[in-house]
Amino acid sequence: LAMAVCKRFVRNTGLPAALLELSMGGSALHARISPDLPEFFTIATHKAEPALWNGVSLYPMDGRTIDVLWSEDPQGVRNLLAEIQRKHTLFVADCFPGHPLFSELSKPKPGLINLVVTSPRDDAILQARRLMNEVSEPHHLVLNMAKSVSDRAETGVSIVLPYNETWAQSLDPRLADPILEQAYTGWKRRN
Repeated sequence: LAMAVCKRFVRNTGLPAALLELSMGGSALHARISPDLPEFFTIATHKAEPALWNGVSLYPMDGRTIDVLWSEDPQGVRNLLAEIQRKHTLFVADCFPGHPLFSELSKPKPGLINLVVTSPRDDAILQARRLMNEVSEPHHLVLNMAKSVSDRAETGVSIVLPYNETWAQSLDPRLADPILEQAYTGWKRRN
């Protein structure tokens, strides 16, 4: 979903976007794009530049290396995150609440919009609602992989995305557009 949003934004606007992936284990970006993408640790230690994919700067983060980097140089990590945000019109951080950088990235700041994405399972929705109470506003609940009419009737949901594996695999704009419309006013205008 994060990949689809960034790809669509760059393609439609021509403006720079960055995708920071905060995983606990291995990187989904490495699995989906290339295992050779420079990892956040390598970029942060000035051994590589971020890879560009469809015009999107990629920052895959292996959860095993951030603990070392964060414990040794938290200010350096903060500085790099600030630099990434400064250089990109759209900055997407694909992360979960247990990640060491989650609280750092979800602090209130101008232009920040928190999107809490969940599946339509009852337990997942309950956890997502709890998280909505913890993250700063503006925030929106996104129901991903909705399969039924009852999924679509869930209250307090800003965006409902259908379950469609073909769309997901192809990064279909129909998944990205509703999120961009909610998060970035005027994103469809090309400069």
